[in-house]
Amino acid sequence: MFKTVFDGEKREEIDHLVELLFEEAYSKLSKLSCVAYVSREPLAFEHRFQGRKISLTIGDRWAEDVFDCAWLHITGDRPEGYQNNELVFLLDCGGEGLVYAGNGTIKQAITCYASDFEEQLGTPVKKVVLVDDDLYLEGKIDFWIDCGANDLFGKMKEESRIHNLFIAKINSEIRELAYDLQVLLTVVDYSDDEDFKNEIVKELKEIGSINRIDHNLAIEIRRKIGHLMNMKNNEEVFTYSAIGHGHLDLAWLWPIRESIRKGARTFATQIKNIERYPEYVFGASQAQLYQWIMDSYPQLYKKIKTLAKTSNWDVQGATWVEMDSNLISAESMIRQFYYGKKFFKQEFCEDMKIFWVPDSFGYSACIPQIMQLAKVPYFLTQKMSWNTVNKFPHHSFYWEGLDGSRVLAHMLPESTYNSPMRGDFLKKGENNYMERGISNNAMILFGIGDGGAGPGYEHIERAKRYQDLKGMPLVKMEKSMSFFEKLDNGVTDYPIYQGELYLEKHQGTYTTQSKSKKYNRKCEFALRNYEMLIPLAQKHNIDLPI
Repeated sequence: MFKTVFDGEKREEIDHLVELLFEEAYSKLSKLSCVAYVSREPLAFEHRFQGRKISLTIGDRWAEDVFDCAWLHITGDRPEGYQNNELVFLLDCGGEGLVYAGNGTIKQAITCYASDFEEQLGTPVKKVVLVDDDLYLEGKIDFWIDCGANDLFGKMKEESRIHNLFIAKINSEIRELAYDLQVLLTVVDYSDDEDFKNEIVKELKEIGSINRIDHNLAIEIRRKIGHLMNMKNNEEVFTYSAIGHGHLDLAWLWPIRESIRKGARTFATQIKNIERYPEYVFGASQAQLYQWIMDSYPQLYKKIKTLAKTSNWDVQGATWVEMDSNLISAESMIRQFYYGKKFFKQEFCEDMKIFWVPDSFGYSACIPQIMQLAKVPYFLTQKMSWNTVNKFPHHSFYWEGLDGSRVLAHMLPESTYNSPMRGDFLKKGENNYMERGISNNAMILFGIGDGGAGPGYEHIERAKRYQDLKGMPLVKMEKSMSFFEKLDNGVTDYPIYQGELYLEKHQGTYTTQSKSKKYNRKCEFALRNYEMLIPLAQKHNIDLPI
């Protein structure tokens, strides 16, 4: 066996080629026209003309302040000689947006390139919108975007200016080659299979220096490296259960009305992804979020209920929201499980078995007992990887509560619920996993949260290529219960962690927000007293609102 050799100059050429391929994945055909109807608060589709009217082009600013809203009316000429599946719209409104057909049908979301986001997790922009028949009217391009002047973290970026406004041709072979090479390079960089790495390097070295790329050349290169993409693992390897994810804080850096809109953008985009990729699985938790979508976006909710009956949509969690457990009382936690499980049973006919809280600031020692009483045997988190002093010692373990109750817990070994679905992160999770001697399975949640609309095409394209690629962990799209059932299948020797899961980060969060602490407790006492009065009122035929 010889050491992998990829000299610096040649590697730079291949890296440059990958950049070039992504730049050439779409060819702009023509610029579109845009008229905005701007308002301070969101307007319903049927009231979209009520905003202040302004005409816009690329570089123009449409918002005056963060969280301003606008309906953008996009029009243009339909290119001749192309089928819908050969075209896309390239759109960036300088904020977040939800695309609507002229008949009111919700399509998918867009997000801005300038949004804040952790660089190592990828780019947050979603600018590619698929072309459907209902985005035309009388042979002309004609559709709408419901926009908000904010990024993923509630900031106005670059004054909410229009950055992209085009219809473009898809260069499919060029795009496919870009993902092929991107994935193969991660094998070279992170795999332990030296023989396969050398085989990849040998093939890539034979690709000459390329400054221009076209359809035929892309086909030729893909044909040359095709056998590499089809190389499989010949033995059992570390396996990820992969689920698309769009983590959403329901009350954080933006108004609640924007939480609802972020949820709709995420769900619409993932419905579109499922339509495009039949093998893809997306999941979402929080009964409150589903309730908001049911109330405000019934056409989306109807599709979600249909998809939840298939293998593509994973209804997650057993609580009303992904709640804090440092501040609230045990009775409040019990109500979280009661109302969460009740909602999902009524709406989706599912008895939820997983306490799904990847992003809470620590977990009370009373939770395992409450989970056991609620018949919720599994717990999913990620947050304990954020410890700043002591490394949390487990990824798959039994969590034992104060009374000895135990639940099976799993902490994501990638240490994020925003995985970019890249080889470096896949190998990081495999190498991090502290229960490798007991289990060869872990969960991966990939995508962009908090308004990033979940996974983009790039996440799913890479996931497809990592399904079983030699030298890399296996990636299998499946629902969360399938993962936990495998984790729990006859295995009893997971380590035990007793007591509170104390997060060594974010200390003093509520001490600095003492009003939240004070009034939450007042509300809990008031609700308890009110409940005690209900039977007394009933006995004396006094009506109390419930």
